[in-house]
Amino acid sequence: MCGRATVINPDGITEKLYGYTKKFVPSDWKPRYNLNPREEIPAVYYDPFLRQRVLRTMHWNFLPSKLASRGRVDEFDSHYSAFNARIETVASAPTFQQAWRSQRCLVVIDGIIEWVGEKRHKIPHLIRHPDGSPFAMAGLWNRWQDRRSNEEIWSCTVIVKDADDWYARFHDRMAVLLAPDAYD
Repeated sequence: MCGRATVINPDGITEKLYGYTKKFVPSDWKPRYNLNPREEIPAVYYDPFLRQRVLRTMHWNFLPSKLASRGRVDEFDSHYSAFNARIETVASAPTFQQAWRSQRCLVVIDGIIEWVGEKRHKIPHLIRHPDGSPFAMAGLWNRWQDRRSNEEIWSCTVIVKDADDWYARFHDRMAVLLAPDAYD
């Protein structure tokens, strides 16, 4: 499944590779060696208002637009795990239905961390490209906005599927990984 990740080389997320023309990431964004859900993770999405691809850091736990207040957002975020969406049910799940139709994104990382072993003796395994280059996971994004204060929270989820034969040694589920020709 995808519950830990690395972005060791944020500069590797290049415009040439991912086709974005605008960038909304903190200028001091540093390498991350153990990204957890509910932290900021880089994502590339198509912005319908700007009519271009954008790279932005997003909160890694999908927050539905229907949440009425910041208090509801915080409650949802602390009680529900929406950082992964199952490919089998994502189109029909109420949390993701709207985003599935028009708010797809690439969640860009350069490593996935999977813990393997018995409960108290798990060992972390870092799964990366041999050259350390980043890769894209299929995802969905959303922009929640408080109606009173106009505060915005951009969030995303990673789409997961049954693990293939190779990945099954780490976990029974895996992120849907996309090749560059599938980015659109």
